[in-house]
Amino acid sequence: MAKKETTLRCVTVLTVIAVICGVLLAVLNPLLYVPPTVDDLANNFTAEGEWSIEELNADFEKGNGGKVLLAGKLTNAEGVVTHYGLTIKTNSDAQLGECTYALYFDAQTDTLVEAKYIVDGTTGGKTYAAYGDKGANFEDYLVQITSENVFDSYTYPQTGATKTLKAVNNAFIMGARYYYNVYVAGGNE
Repeated sequence: MAKKETTLRCVTVLTVIAVICGVLLAVLNPLLYVPPTVDDLANNFTAEGEWSIEELNADFEKGNGGKVLLAGKLTNAEGVVTHYGLTIKTNSDAQLGECTYALYFDAQTDTLVEAKYIVDGTTGGKTYAAYGDKGANFEDYLVQITSENVFDSYTYPQTGATKTLKAVNNAFIMGARYYYNVYVAGGNE
């Protein structure tokens, strides 16, 4: 009888601890969240100029699999916008945690010129590892943004990291959709 009481007491204590931790996480997570800043764009891109934050367009900031967290523009010394940058967060899925990417677009050619990780949410190494060496630079995605659907037909490699690759692809789909609708079709300058 004493063994059952001890087991029941252990289960009760562990349940109470789990509930307390869950409540603390729910309360503290929004309070301790640090949103992305213009430094996240500036520290990952080497072009000369000054970055400034732009107001997000609410019509295009959310998409399937994540959302645009920050939009910024890089202005050179002559006051000309040379690049636009977006930080995009993908949702967590299975073993993949939330990932955040910085995407950089050339303002004159509407071309995605660079992509970098800000936060890698994978559990088994870098997300691009399944792409091999070519994927390390996201070369397949560095294209001119001619429509919001420019990446919809892209098929990523089928590997053991398929959910991870899908999340990477979703980040680029969301970035292309946002960039095209706000800066190309929308004519935002």
